[in-house]
Amino acid sequence: MVSTLTHDLLNHARFQDEPTVRMLEDLQDMGALNNSLLVLFSDHGIRFGDIRYTYIGKFEERMPMMFIHAPKCLLEEIPENRTCEDANILRHWCPCETFEQVPLNSSEAIAAAQAIVDDINSQLKVHADICEVLEIDKIMDARIGKANDVVLRFRQITNVAMNKTIVLGDSVSPLADYMITMLTKPGDAAFEATVRHDPNADTYTVLGISRISLYGNTSWCILVKD
Repeated sequence: MVSTLTHDLLNHARFQDEPTVRMLEDLQDMGALNNSLLVLFSDHGIRFGDIRYTYIGKFEERMPMMFIHAPKCLLEEIPENRTCEDANILRHWCPCETFEQVPLNSSEAIAAAQAIVDDINSQLKVHADICEVLEIDKIMDARIGKANDVVLRFRQITNVAMNKTIVLGDSVSPLADYMITMLTKPGDAAFEATVRHDPNADTYTVLGISRISLYGNTSWCILVKD
């Protein structure tokens, strides 16, 4: 409802403080919160600006605002050992992962970055007549995180709606997940993506991509095209 205030400029959030307080006080006074579930949330955290190029910035994007007021009849204790998998959070967006830096010029980092560019170009292929083919401009950050045993043995989820069960299989060869922050050319677009490397097959699979720079006018050609 009000996400446009802070989408580009974080400090604009202050303009929504008083209207939000008045709304919450009105709901409280009329007793609506006694039997209603109230959720205030944003679709993502800080995605643009200098902070987004820092390690902390990675967490900021993955931890959007989320406030929930639930009536007492709905409250249940949340397990302390709950994981991202339990909450259906994809690995690319999980803030619980531990990643260690790797050399930017390592063969793995370069291969992962190339996989990202290839994936983006594949998605833009339908507009090849008006979209430039992207290339790697600069790898700004490269980190590696090892998949845990549950991730390696995961096969499927059953009973998604109720009594969800995770089906595990035999352990497979260790996989390595790389988180790459990079610039592409032309256009100076900044992307962050998670890429899974299978050392046995020597394949790199893109798990998720985020654009972390402002779009500006780089997408206008698509709007005109359509």
